[in-house]
Amino acid sequence: MTNPALEGHLDEVRRGLLRGWALDPAMPDDRISLLITADGVLLGRVLANRFRPHLHAQGRSDGRHGFELHMTPPLSPLEPHVIAVRREHDGAHLPGSPVRLAKATTCDPTMQLELANILTDAADLVELQNRLTFLAAQTEALLQRHADLSRSAEAKDRLAHHRFRWNASEAPTLPPARTVLLLAEALPRHNADNVASTVRALYDIGLDVVLTATNRGHAPQPDLPAIIHEAPWVASVEETLARQTGVFDAIVLCTSSLAVRYTGLLRHYQPQALLILLLPQGLRHSETAVQAQKEQRPELLDQAAQLLAHEQRAIRDVDIVVGQLDNLAALAPGTRCEPNLQMAFAVFSPARPDNE
Repeated sequence: MTNPALEGHLDEVRRGLLRGWALDPAMPDDRISLLITADGVLLGRVLANRFRPHLHAQGRSDGRHGFELHMTPPLSPLEPHVIAVRREHDGAHLPGSPVRLAKATTCDPTMQLELANILTDAADLVELQNRLTFLAAQTEALLQRHADLSRSAEAKDRLAHHRFRWNASEAPTLPPARTVLLLAEALPRHNADNVASTVRALYDIGLDVVLTATNRGHAPQPDLPAIIHEAPWVASVEETLARQTGVFDAIVLCTSSLAVRYTGLLRHYQPQALLILLLPQGLRHSETAVQAQKEQRPELLDQAAQLLAHEQRAIRDVDIVVGQLDNLAALAPGTRCEPNLQMAFAVFSPARPDNE
């Protein structure tokens, strides 16, 4: 209990600093010795003999009744604490004591110092790698949270760059590209369109998307997070490529026909760009061959053979292909194929001759 004969106040209580004053009104000229504890453990002994102007102005003796204790290292912000200030000779609490400090909920300087000490005080390389892995995962979680809340392209860009740097072996399909050209047969008709879904998927991983199409007959959805190259401002795909030479980090082609038709122009105007072919709906030659067998139509078999050659050329000319696993493995044997089990899709880089 607080002794009525003991006056004072705890002016400041922090994890690294305790400041206040103590006075015995029966003996105002005495200096009081105080014991300061945290969670029952002695932190230090102080003498309340520091000058306090407000006490002197009030005529409280000579005003020398202040005290201060710097705690080095500071108390951990990761757990709560109970701070007590008692008079040494009888254990009487100073008014306001004990004080309960809650664990930190903000990343204040004390929290930053505590975390820095924990992360950098590694005993060996194995433990250091464990901490780096943990820190990278927590950084990704914070970047994801920030991107979700802010919805800004800059935040999504930082998240994409972090994922590429720390998870490159797990996700080799996309470089840390900033600007992507999406080339489609037609602009999307509605929000559920595959092209519209692709635009949003690219935007959601932090990429700036430019959308253009060979068929300009359909007006795009106004809420697409992309720059739309359409008439009358941009007359053709060729104009987009020529006017923005060297701008795109990656170019996503939505069909094999687009790959066959435009690969030469893409390599000429955008030589640095990674060419990615999307085949989410499977391969036309396989569908045509199945139809030919069901309907007993030999002419469709010839058409299937032509489509096969067409699709093989498209796959050979690009850098990365994304499509259904069962079709791609058969279409391009000998290529590096990495399955995505969650989506039942595969990603592979077409094999290249040594002289290319």
